[in-house]
Amino acid sequence: MKRNWIPVTLAILLLVAISLLVIHLHYEGIREVRSQFERHQLSYAKHLSNQIQFYIQARSRALKALSSFASLQFGEATQLKLDIDAYAKQIGRVYVKEISVYDRSGMAVYSTAPAATRLKKGKEKFFVWARRGENRGKILLTPVFPEPRILTFILATPFYQEALDSKYPSPSGKFVGVLTFTLDMKEFLANQLGSIDPQLDLNQVWIIDKDGTLLFQPDHPEMVSRNIYQEQGSCRSCHTSFSYVEEILTKRQGVIDYRIENHPQKIAAFASMEFEDVAWVVVVNAPYDKVTGFIKKSLREHLFLIGIAIIAFAIGSILTVRNERMKIKAENEVMRWQEKMAERKKAEEALQLERDKLKGILDSMNDGVYIVNQEYEVVYANPVIERECGPVNETKCYKYLFDLPGVCAWCKNEDVFAGKTVLWEWHSSKTGKTYEIFDTPFTGPEGTLCKLGIVRDISDRKKADEALKESEKQLRALSFQLLTAQETERKRISRELHDELGQALTVLKLRMNFIEKNLLKHQSKLKEECEYGVQYIDQVIENVRRLSRDLSPTILEDFGLSAALRWLIGNFAKGYNIRVNLDMIDIDPLLTRSSHVVIYRTVQEALTNIGKHSRAGNVSIVIQEANGAVSFSIEDDGRGFDERKAAQRGPEETGLGLATMKGRARMLEGTFDIRTEEGKGTRITLSIPVKRGVTLL
Repeated sequence: MKRNWIPVTLAILLLVAISLLVIHLHYEGIREVRSQFERHQLSYAKHLSNQIQFYIQARSRALKALSSFASLQFGEATQLKLDIDAYAKQIGRVYVKEISVYDRSGMAVYSTAPAATRLKKGKEKFFVWARRGENRGKILLTPVFPEPRILTFILATPFYQEALDSKYPSPSGKFVGVLTFTLDMKEFLANQLGSIDPQLDLNQVWIIDKDGTLLFQPDHPEMVSRNIYQEQGSCRSCHTSFSYVEEILTKRQGVIDYRIENHPQKIAAFASMEFEDVAWVVVVNAPYDKVTGFIKKSLREHLFLIGIAIIAFAIGSILTVRNERMKIKAENEVMRWQEKMAERKKAEEALQLERDKLKGILDSMNDGVYIVNQEYEVVYANPVIERECGPVNETKCYKYLFDLPGVCAWCKNEDVFAGKTVLWEWHSSKTGKTYEIFDTPFTGPEGTLCKLGIVRDISDRKKADEALKESEKQLRALSFQLLTAQETERKRISRELHDELGQALTVLKLRMNFIEKNLLKHQSKLKEECEYGVQYIDQVIENVRRLSRDLSPTILEDFGLSAALRWLIGNFAKGYNIRVNLDMIDIDPLLTRSSHVVIYRTVQEALTNIGKHSRAGNVSIVIQEANGAVSFSIEDDGRGFDERKAAQRGPEETGLGLATMKGRARMLEGTFDIRTEEGKGTRITLSIPVKRGVTLL
């Protein structure tokens, strides 16, 4: 094997050397082609800038010549029109779109474009420039931006009365007006590009002045008339930086690479053009891929040849080392098989150790544990189970655990083997005990799906639960008896207040009236005192009646719970001056007669707490039937309270109101819930099961 690597290594080194040579030649070719292309592009840019400069200079000379005509300087309208029209015909083929003459106020007195005649341009840049005396004899070149894709310039010069003519032998030399040529530079550029290289077009040319204002850019017409030193927000969508433009303005001649966002890389050749105070940079660009495209094709051909050589080398190498590889592969397979066997043995030993640990844990548990497979066979039972049921001899679970001849009617094996966990109870008639059984899926010793059961004796807990339920039942009975005794005593006291004390007060009132009537006229003060006494006795009689009603509302016995609650709520609203919104159904048929007084007292306690403590302005009461129960909901918009703080205080601070209401709810096998928060009111909900015609006990 080692001797085969010598020729392989030499062949690899040879292929690497050839590849590096091809790559070197490729990049040398790119540099040479790029250099030639840059020279050509730069020559195009120079030629184009020279042609623009020559063209503008020629038009400037023509402008100077026309401005010296006497018809312009002395305002001879007819002759002026003839001179300009004749001159326009001569220069019509040199991209002059319009010739215009403006008087000293800026009004267009004549133009070869009829639409421009009589337009006033007194505030335009060229006219303001022409009025300055220092610009006499000079020419201004300024761009016009009617729309982004049009390249139009105005060539302007001021003219004065200075022509020597037989008609005007003494010219005044004063400022008369401005003569302008409107130049179509776009058409001029298109013609020049066609003569330089037919493949060039206007989309590859852009022009920028020395101050950084873009004059012409077909690719980005929205950028025309903008200055790179005054960036706007929209510029950042394409240009993260204008450094390449700044470099062009600095160098004024040369070649540079640049790239705009979401556009291919380009090579730009640029050259400057100067005229009067104007300095432009003319840029001719071309896509970078145009330069390197054919070199990439050559590279692909060379790489294809290298690929063929590599394939041939690979085939030879494969045939050379194939036998050695086969031998090594066979040796490796044997070693891997031996390693796998050793790992499997270790895994089996570790698994057996874990099984022993698990069995030790299960054997030491106080609860019974058993494992049953899908054929209902008991695979394992810990000592607790064996003490109850005897040793396991591969018997069926229904026979071993429950002493039944067939599958148990309550068997949950299907649910457990489907992946569910089941918790259930079973009472053994054999031992008289109650067990809680927890069944769950379990992977058995052989990797089969089994059921793991945990059995716990809950006989003592069940007895305690039953004793607790019986105690609660007795407590409810005692509470009901106490409530009944309390209501009986209230009725007795109410009756005595009404019958005994009420009658006595009535007799006292009659006696006071009798005394008042038998007093003499001069005993007016005594009469007034008797009247005050009678009024006070009336108040006492009314208070006695109210106490009698509160102690034992006869309306509850005479008209039922619904009427009593409406009466109670009405008195509460009047007594505490609180707005109450009541939504109630007739609940008398839904509840037992014996529960009416308990519910009445609970609602009475809730309303009393609201009136005394809540400072509420509105109370909402909803009484309705839902889901087999009568629901009483009482909600206020008062100040509320903190439940946790209230629970921490003792009954001597908070009182027994809430505890009493909760106890009465439990007495009726119902629920009592309170939701409150400081500053957000309180909501009390009492829910009583519907029991028609059933006594409380």
